[in-house]
Amino acid sequence: TITMEGAQGFARGTLATVEIWSRYRRSRVPVQANGGTPTLALRLAAALALLCGCLPVATSTAREGAARPVRAVRGLGDLHSASSLLREAFDGSGPSTLARLIGLRFPGLNANVFFKAVANPEIGVVFDDAGLLIGCVQLIPARMQSVVGASNQLGNVGFVQNLAVSEAYRRQGLGSALMQWCEGTARAQGLSEIWLAAAVEDKSTQALHLAGGYGMATEVFGNVLMRKVLDSAPTGVQPMAEAISSSESQAALGISMAALCTELSVQFMYSAIAGLGISVLLAPFGGPTVFALFLGSQLQEAGCSYFPCFSAAPFSLLSFDAAIGSGAAAGVLALRRSEWAPARLDSSAAEEGSHDEAGELLRQSVDAQLAPVRRILRGETRPAPVFVALGAWQLSIAIAEELYYRGCLQSGIALGGHALTGASGLSGAVAVAGPELVTLLLSSAFFGLVHSEWVDQGAPGSSAEAVQTTRMVWFRETATSSLLFGALFLLTQHRLGAPVACHALLNVVPLGWRELQRASDEAGQ
Repeated sequence: TITMEGAQGFARGTLATVEIWSRYRRSRVPVQANGGTPTLALRLAAALALLCGCLPVATSTAREGAARPVRAVRGLGDLHSASSLLREAFDGSGPSTLARLIGLRFPGLNANVFFKAVANPEIGVVFDDAGLLIGCVQLIPARMQSVVGASNQLGNVGFVQNLAVSEAYRRQGLGSALMQWCEGTARAQGLSEIWLAAAVEDKSTQALHLAGGYGMATEVFGNVLMRKVLDSAPTGVQPMAEAISSSESQAALGISMAALCTELSVQFMYSAIAGLGISVLLAPFGGPTVFALFLGSQLQEAGCSYFPCFSAAPFSLLSFDAAIGSGAAAGVLALRRSEWAPARLDSSAAEEGSHDEAGELLRQSVDAQLAPVRRILRGETRPAPVFVALGAWQLSIAIAEELYYRGCLQSGIALGGHALTGASGLSGAVAVAGPELVTLLLSSAFFGLVHSEWVDQGAPGSSAEAVQTTRMVWFRETATSSLLFGALFLLTQHRLGAPVACHALLNVVPLGWRELQRASDEAGQ
């Protein structure tokens, strides 16, 4: 096959032949026909010219890598391979392979001044003929921060990072193919723009994206922010993300163990971080240990602080605390049974004003919060699997959040408060109850403020009044729940069994009821 690259390569080889001929002529070495050095050199040069003419043809065959299919990752093996490629692409510097793997799967754990992740990332990968991963990219549904000049009107966008191609396959179109995959996936998710960042001095990366239709948005902190407005998917054409997973999503309904295990691993990591904070920041200074938070400080002081010392007593105490928490949850659920419908928060928003807009914003923020639930359940209609899966997930969330808000935050503030009252000479009920009441209020307020951030994942372009109204609804609902959990924490002498049980049940029962009704309605349609 004759190609333009082949013609150019043959021309280069011919020029090499002419150059060798000219050098021999200038050195006045006679051309010998009997196999002497000049004739041999010319033969070698001719062979070189032929080889150079063929090399581009072989190279163009290798460049079929540009047409290699890009697909989403399918497991931990793909993620590990992508993480290894990223480390290799940056010459082994920067974060470790494990840190890069966590950053790929959970980008929200990494601080980023440009954007805030609002959903799980999509990760595209491409393989060579031998099955080795040779390219990867990460697409994160996100909201751009004000530091890049973005306003609330922008809404959610796709942010691309961790684009890498193996060195042997560069300049073959794989980078462009990975970016096209991101654009198709973003369209399928309803995202209207793609953003990315490139170092100011990285002109080659900027050139790649400029050629792909991206424009310069702004320059911040030594990075050029680039953006591209996506056109809508052509009518009748299935978006790439749907094409990848359509057969799987239709054939594999019911509980997704992969999604459940992923969510459980995230909460386990959060629990480990909170436990580490308690062990390092509180326990050495007279604060509780993780063991004491669940099984009581008296048992720990008695020498049962390690697994071989466990007896029936610690678990009896934990069961007693769990029963108290379950009873509190049952009472709240009974009192508010009429509010289990998904429209409960919407009706609360209507009382505040900006009824329609605030209600829509709140509905969408609730949907964003429930996205992991629907990834796990996938239309499951059997009550037992639904409540078992939700119970495991919500229990892991309750443990992680209560370790942080009660075990770390509330205990830490109380520890400081008691130290201050002791230093000031106060005694009696004020010295005991004062710090506890202050910490209860502060931790609950912080819990409400953090959870009101779900509003940022609602409808884009909402008015400031609607955003404020919806934030207040989220704050009121979550801070009130946190007051209940904190009160149980104090009632059980700074143990977490009761607040964890109450926290989990208050979420599991309404969520399971609503999702079963939703799945049943969809199945009926």
